[in-house]
Amino acid sequence: MRRIICLIAFVSLSNLFAEAITLYTGTSGGTYQKLGVAFSRMCPALNIQVFETKGSRRNIGALLSSGSQAIAFVQSDVLKSIDKRSSQKLRVLQKLYSEEIHLISSSQVSTFANLRDKRVGVGVNGSGTYFTANNIKARTSMKWKTILIGPEQSVEAVRSGLIDAAFLVVGSPAEMLQNKNLNNKIKLVNITHRNLAKFYKRGKIKASTYSWLKRNINTYLVESVLVANDRLKKSQADALHSCLKKNKSQLIKVHKKWREATK
Repeated sequence: MRRIICLIAFVSLSNLFAEAITLYTGTSGGTYQKLGVAFSRMCPALNIQVFETKGSRRNIGALLSSGSQAIAFVQSDVLKSIDKRSSQKLRVLQKLYSEEIHLISSSQVSTFANLRDKRVGVGVNGSGTYFTANNIKARTSMKWKTILIGPEQSVEAVRSGLIDAAFLVVGSPAEMLQNKNLNNKIKLVNITHRNLAKFYKRGKIKASTYSWLKRNINTYLVESVLVANDRLKKSQADALHSCLKKNKSQLIKVHKKWREATK
């Protein structure tokens, strides 16, 4: 009899976490994708299935259309942009960390105002960077030539002169900008505009962030959050919180910004 009761208890516990949780991340090799892989490895009982995506905009759509339990990394400015009906189907599980808006440029661009009529990389359609760059463009009435290009490619394109500047929304230090060979090849430009301060929190990229950066850079911050659809069970959400809290020190090794993560 005791063996039967133990078996029933084991089956019940297994069923609690039997259903997989889909985790929508970001582009291959990016911070979101790396954190997603870490989540899956550190929380095996939750059966987290990691999917690479183009980024925050695409993740919102995936969460809303998913017929099963799903979570995703999303930029807060993208989340704020969706309609009320859609927002009611989603909930923020956890605030993660601030991502700095990086504006990298060639010698042709030394100020934000210099972007006028320049070739500017804005990420790819569906990404958070794409949304943020276009939001900045609309709020500042700045006119530039939009170039759709991924983050890794945009660094090389600026470096080689194929484009004049590019936006990157990423928690610093950005791995793609830590190459010492970037010295004298690209620079970071201050982003300041009164219309942006109404939507984004002010921030800085310190000179010590990158070996080639000689001064502090004024910019704005975008909060990164972990979002779930309305199909995620409370028991699963609680178990995920517990697992992430337990493994915080390991997640910091994936990216230093995880120090900011709070429940």
